[in-house]
Amino acid sequence: ERVSSERLRSVAFPCIFTSAVGNPPFQMKDAARIALETVRRWVDKHPGELDCVVFATHEQEEEAVYVRLLPRWFPRLADLALSPKDPLPGYDIVVTFVWSESCDNVKLLGSFNQWDVNHDHANMIRAPNGTFQKDWHLHPGVMYEYKFLVGGHWHLRSDQPMKQDASGNWNNVIDLSSRSIVV
Repeated sequence: ERVSSERLRSVAFPCIFTSAVGNPPFQMKDAARIALETVRRWVDKHPGELDCVVFATHEQEEEAVYVRLLPRWFPRLADLALSPKDPLPGYDIVVTFVWSESCDNVKLLGSFNQWDVNHDHANMIRAPNGTFQKDWHLHPGVMYEYKFLVGGHWHLRSDQPMKQDASGNWNNVIDLSSRSIVV
């Protein structure tokens, strides 16, 4: 809570050293999961308060675990790219959403298009590499929820952060309230 009370914009977390002397080794995956879940919960409760989070690891092996688990709690810029494209007037960020599983067509629905299945821009475009992609012009400082409609069925990206809404439905989330997450 010190981060909030002192209005800090960046924070670094020393990650749990998994092989501390005198203690049984804590599983690296469990340590990373606890750290990522804790930070995700804090960021969700304090939207827009942080610009940068650093997870300081002790060993390369620990860093590899964080890199592997990070997309589950925070968007991967490779798949949800903050792109260099020029945003539309009134928007600051262009985000490219990607669906890479095999299918005939995909719709991208979320809080940014009021979950409207008939929205003009809900259909994703098949790229030459076979993935479906869609650019959305979004506002910073906002957490957006979204899902993919594939063959009439709702799907989530398991490698992207998820959040349960007030109705108990699970959605993927992209949190633009923090500008960067660094491993």
